[in-house]
Amino acid sequence: MLIIIVTLFMSYLIYGYVKPNITCSNRIMKIYFVISIIMALGLLEIFIKILNFSDVTSFLWCIYIPVSLSLFYIILNTICIRGKRTLNIILWLKYLFCLLFLILCLNAYYYGYICVLNQDTASGDFTSLIIGNHNILTVLYGFMIGGFFWLFGEKIFCHIKTFSFYLYITILILTPFLMFFILEISCNPQIGNMNLFRVLLNIFIMMFFEIIILNFFNNRAYGLYVLYSCVLIIGVANHFVVLFRNNPIMPVDILSIKTALSVSNHYQYYLTNGITLSVVIFLLLIGLISSFNRLDITNKITSKKEVISRKFLSVMVLIFGIFWIHNSNFENAYSININFWWPAATYESDGFAASFITFLQKLKVQKPDEYSSELAENILINTSEDRKPAVSSTNQDPTIIVVMNESFSDLSALGPLECADRYLKNFNSLRHDTNTIEHGLNYVSTRGGGTSTTEFEFLTGNSMSNLPGSNPYAQFNFTHIPNIIKVAKAKGYKTIAMHPEDPNNWRRSNIYADMGFDEFLSLKDFEGYETTVWNRISDLGDYKKLIDVYESQEQPALIFNVTMQNHGGYDIDAIKEDNRVYIDDNYSQYLDVQAYESLIYESDNALGYLMNYFNKVDKPVIICFFGDHQPVLDNEFESELVSNKKEYNNSDLSVEERYYAVPYFIWSNYKIDNTIARNNTDGKNITSTNYLGYQVQYYAGFELSNYGNFLLSLKEQIPVINFIGYLGTDNQWYSLTDDSGFLTQLNNYQIIQYYAMFDKRKNIKCFEEKEP
Repeated sequence: MLIIIVTLFMSYLIYGYVKPNITCSNRIMKIYFVISIIMALGLLEIFIKILNFSDVTSFLWCIYIPVSLSLFYIILNTICIRGKRTLNIILWLKYLFCLLFLILCLNAYYYGYICVLNQDTASGDFTSLIIGNHNILTVLYGFMIGGFFWLFGEKIFCHIKTFSFYLYITILILTPFLMFFILEISCNPQIGNMNLFRVLLNIFIMMFFEIIILNFFNNRAYGLYVLYSCVLIIGVANHFVVLFRNNPIMPVDILSIKTALSVSNHYQYYLTNGITLSVVIFLLLIGLISSFNRLDITNKITSKKEVISRKFLSVMVLIFGIFWIHNSNFENAYSININFWWPAATYESDGFAASFITFLQKLKVQKPDEYSSELAENILINTSEDRKPAVSSTNQDPTIIVVMNESFSDLSALGPLECADRYLKNFNSLRHDTNTIEHGLNYVSTRGGGTSTTEFEFLTGNSMSNLPGSNPYAQFNFTHIPNIIKVAKAKGYKTIAMHPEDPNNWRRSNIYADMGFDEFLSLKDFEGYETTVWNRISDLGDYKKLIDVYESQEQPALIFNVTMQNHGGYDIDAIKEDNRVYIDDNYSQYLDVQAYESLIYESDNALGYLMNYFNKVDKPVIICFFGDHQPVLDNEFESELVSNKKEYNNSDLSVEERYYAVPYFIWSNYKIDNTIARNNTDGKNITSTNYLGYQVQYYAGFELSNYGNFLLSLKEQIPVINFIGYLGTDNQWYSLTDDSGFLTQLNNYQIIQYYAMFDKRKNIKCFEEKEP
């Protein structure tokens, strides 16, 4: 009934606008009008029945065909325009809009019929751009309503100009609230549970942006366009970022937006009810503001004096805002519940704007309390034991191969999953290989994305626990930051980085050069090797290239290889049926899990190929293999899987750490006697990525630097540490803020890491290989 009333009302307004432009008799106009309606209704009925709205394409055809035929109607009416004046393109557009709007109204009637009277035939699904309920239709209606005000608003509001002015003022006053609502309703499922103070804080922040932007433009309508467009884009983007990687947009992500865009086309995008509502509100506001703009009630300014005064106000408010953010601690002053291991929870409870600023304030690395260069050097020299290199059966320097495999994980780390073990046959078999030195779980500091943080920890020995909220590859210059690559080069190794993707992702081309890599092989160097879904280089193709690189070396080499095959999103339709695997029956409904396990099965087979090759190599080789992070899969699947696993210590932190455990092993084709492995309660070796690089150097026969010795001594007290917390020798998990018996070691690590990364007075010899 509401649709009928709206249709009749808008038809009346449209008729009132069109009538003065037509010289034909009312009878002729009505005949054309009725004919076009009958044509539209008939064609819609036919195409709905034939195509049954199974996807978006069929829906667009249902709209496209009657609209195309309606062009004939528009041309006929245009012939009747008074006199012989030039055809008015805007008038054509308005005619087309009238018909399209009415067609959509008829479409709505049909949907009401199939959904209410005949539900069995209601197979149309429009929740997403692929499949879902009727949200796309709602967005199209939003376009129609917004377009209506854009095209006809001036004609309507000119008769009620006083009301229009007060409506415009009301929108100006409510803009901070509307900005907050559009942003949060797009991406925050907990908006209804937000504390009133947090809501007001976010609205206050929005008010700052409103004052700055509106006074920057001479026409406030343009400022409103910018404000509403920005919050809509940010809100929708944040929704999908949380969906794909379980973390919201963080300040450091702005620095790596190019990397994010390079892989964004591999995901599926769904229109939620929140996004739909925000888009409709946005379109309505844009339509209204455009009408007010043409009526000259949006405070356009032309005088030079007023332009200068507005710009001055904008700059002053901007300076005040920067001063406010720089000098106030949001976490303490406004009780922002910052959560580094689950930032999405902070965004949901405290709002996007307040949370984003709070994390932004955390980007600045604070110097540790009582820090000095002398103290750091003293800790490095005096608090770690000198270790002799691992005893091996070879006197040659081994080639070191490091494989950081994209999203390679054993989902049984979360909970019992039979298929996970079945599809990791080659990896698991290495646990019993006599040449395997370590085999177990490596704890990383990221999940679902952020590969570069795992690289950073491995290559430098530094930990994200001391850089909360940061992304080192995006923020820091690595020219003077010590790393294992520089140590290997000094020992005579050729250092090669490999990654079958865009070399500019995560600024790798610059970072690797700063770290000292001799060569970086990227996507263009992998032409002709096997590919997998979305034409990515498969792990098999990657390993074949790695073997070719190895065979071409005439000196010991350190090859750091970052794969790409298992990157999200996990679309089962992108995988050929012959390559799909089965998962446990009680999880068979989760198609993304099936897609992921299908990729892992291929990845494990490729690992078998790699290990078979190096088992037959005569020259000494040591291989370190680990996943960069776990994937983000269906939330219901992950929650169900985790709830089915019982541990002796089922604290919230120990459960959360399961999401950051990935498989790893260290293997050599020659005998190594010493081991520095530590086990968990299940008997598996455990480590964290900040230790792993120096573990490899130890097994490869390097004389460890003071820093390397410090890390391996720290590992004896704290076997695992990542950005969430750490595991003590008492087998208890602690958060980074917990009071424990390991605070001295943690404080020393923080001091040493600051010394390594930021102190220009550091003694570089503390990070170089010692003389034998």
